[in-house]
Formats: sequence, structure tokens, C-alpha cells
Amino acid sequence: MNGEPLEVRSPWDRAWSAASHHCHPPPTHGRAVNHAVASLRRTRALPRWKRREILEDVAGTLIEQKERFAQLIVAEAGKPLRLARTEVDRAVLNLQDRR
Repeated sequence: MNGEPLEVRSPWDRAWSAASHHCHPPPTHGRAVNHAVASLRRTRALPRWKRREILEDVAGTLIEQKERFAQLIVAEAGKPLRLARTEVDRAVLNLQDRR
């Protein structure tokens, strides 16, 4: 992984939550943008039913692992567990087809 290591710590007690990396030097930024643009092009080329299927799969994973994601939100953002669960529920609603 490129970039300097970054420790993610709880805002409440400064306990270690996760490890990540800073995205630099600048050439790394350019590669990240290029990959994002290429991914957007590939996604736009997919038929609507396939994009919906992918989003429904992601929503299903969030539902299956709701507690895990909520605990990550608590650890990283310091939100109360009740609000973190609500945030996961909102993400699921945004991903699901609601016609």
C-alpha cells in the first residue's frame, strides 16, 4: 500500500479502531482519480437491471452485517450505538430499489 500509515482512533477514548494509509504523494491521487473515472464509465455501461442487482447485493450485505458496521461507526466516529444502527439502516434504504 502506498502512502504513510494512518491510525484511526476513537474520538472518545483515543483507542485504536483501524489502520489505513494517506493517499500521497500526488501521483497516487492521479491514479485514484483515473481508476474512479474508469469505474464510473464501466458502471454507466451496465444495464439498469445489473446496477440494481449490485446495489441490492450491497444492501443485503449491510443487513447481514448490520451490527458489525454499526460497531465500526461507533469506534471510528464515536456515535452512540443506536444512532450508528440508524445510519446503517439509512444506507440500506438508499441502496434498495424503492419504486
